[in-house]
Amino acid sequence: MAERETHEVQLSGRWLLAARLAWAAAAMLVVGLFFANLPFLYKELREVCTDGFAACDATGRLTPDSIAVLHGLGLSADTHAGYQIVLRVIGMLGWTLVGLVIFIRKSRDPMALLAATALLTFGSTFPGLESLPRAFPVLSPFTALLGVIAFTSMILFLYLFPSGRFVPGWTRWLALAWIAGALFGLFENLLPGWFELLSFVLFFVPALCSIGAQIYRYRYVSNRAQQQQTKWVLFGVVFSFGGYLALIVTASLLWGLDDLRSNLLLDLLVPLLLLTLPLSIGIAILRARLWDIDLIIRKTLQYALLTGLLALVYFGTIVLLQSIFRSFTGGQSPAVIVLSTLLITALFNPLHRRIQEVIDRRFYRRKYDAQQVLAGFAQTARDEVALEALGDEMLRVIEETMQPAHVSLWLHFPQEERKR
Repeated sequence: MAERETHEVQLSGRWLLAARLAWAAAAMLVVGLFFANLPFLYKELREVCTDGFAACDATGRLTPDSIAVLHGLGLSADTHAGYQIVLRVIGMLGWTLVGLVIFIRKSRDPMALLAATALLTFGSTFPGLESLPRAFPVLSPFTALLGVIAFTSMILFLYLFPSGRFVPGWTRWLALAWIAGALFGLFENLLPGWFELLSFVLFFVPALCSIGAQIYRYRYVSNRAQQQQTKWVLFGVVFSFGGYLALIVTASLLWGLDDLRSNLLLDLLVPLLLLTLPLSIGIAILRARLWDIDLIIRKTLQYALLTGLLALVYFGTIVLLQSIFRSFTGGQSPAVIVLSTLLITALFNPLHRRIQEVIDRRFYRRKYDAQQVLAGFAQTARDEVALEALGDEMLRVIEETMQPAHVSLWLHFPQEERKR
């Protein structure tokens, strides 16, 4: 097993001053570019696009069909443009404010500075400063480079956090491969076609491996405090991007991704969901020792599985009962939806208890066993009348659930003490 990490590096003197000045200058530049992009973005969002759905969706502009749907919802193109602007500002502020708090509180820590840089640049450049370079083409290479810096700093953070070292050591080459793939993407129009595939591989493989590196570090290298930090970061990554994929799949099944209603819903939920990542990173750096992530992970697993299973049962029941009803009557019945809803209501509590039991047994075995032991002791305490037997049982329960180095029980009788 690898040696547990314990050391920390701190900046001081001129290096600290230079780092703070550089970060502050970068923050003003990136945030300034973000707000400079908004008027041009608003103008584009109000325009009607006739270049086909793919091209229009890439720039966020509305097609004539989308305009008609929007009017059917009682909304105008101006309202839609304002809606998009507000959501982008909210997302940017969430990422940037967390980065700013980390910078103010932990600017001596190089890992905290890297995290603050990643949050600052990622929040301002994702989903992109796309309108500004279209208005001023000379800025296109610069804004593209900012995007590379944003993603690169985030990947480097995942490879280096929490100790600031590459673990395992060979992962430094994966990080370099990712940077190379990102730089290739800047020149994809000038490079041969096969470079596009190479850039894709160099982009996604190291990104996925960065998650594996965090898991390896957690299991074999990190100390207890660092493991707690890693849990927070992995929770943010899995919850935000896993939830993003779940939203995409759900929207595509309900309406299709080319439907304006899907886009309006995704435009609202995705930025809010992705805010889980900066918040979890902020907690990992600033408050990991104060807040217990295990309870959050446990509840998230429970309700994610419960929601998925209930949704599957609900839609499956509707499809099955409607098919049966249609075979007899040739039509559909609203009663099917009512019956499906009643079934979901009846299943909620027993299914919730069963999922909680399975998760505790599989992932929180010690906690699950302790709960079972304590439940057994509660039954014994109700039935047992002999104080000595009850004391023996109490000592056994304490040893089994808490596993102390030693345990003593003192009973309030003169000259009587029982130790074990």
